[in-house]
Amino acid sequence: MNKKKFFFDECLGAALLPKLKAIASDGSIFDHVHLKYFQGIKDEVWIPQLGAEGGWLVITTDKGRQSKSGSKLPELCLQFGVTHLLVSQGVHRKKSTEKLEAFVGLWTEIESLTDGKAGRRFHLKIKSLKGGKTHMYEIVDDESHRPKKSRKKPPGPM
Repeated sequence: MNKKKFFFDECLGAALLPKLKAIASDGSIFDHVHLKYFQGIKDEVWIPQLGAEGGWLVITTDKGRQSKSGSKLPELCLQFGVTHLLVSQGVHRKKSTEKLEAFVGLWTEIESLTDGKAGRRFHLKIKSLKGGKTHMYEIVDDESHRPKKSRKKPPGPM
């Protein structure tokens, strides 16, 4: 059985790692951009390396909207076949304890993201419940980055 591998981008604190490691499947590998590389390293450097190693799930809040130069993280992950989980700003703005609660509550599902075809994109976001004050977290498969199948109309009668 392949070990599950989780890589956290610098936008998420490394303090989450030991807490998640404690609940993860035996043998899971956790790493953080600050631990494996250094702060400020360009995505263009480390994402291709993870793609070459294979099997990583990148967990990030970086949707590439702030990138003024270079390639955007989600585009690089797709280009190099790296499955990635984009954490919404709503979740990212939560207190550390609430963020941890979201990851712990969905950890089994997050682990399963490493099992499928490499290069997929998922979103971790808040799902509002009726009443507006309570919420839960959900993971959504993002198919919007995949090429659409052409929908040709069948030929008409001759």
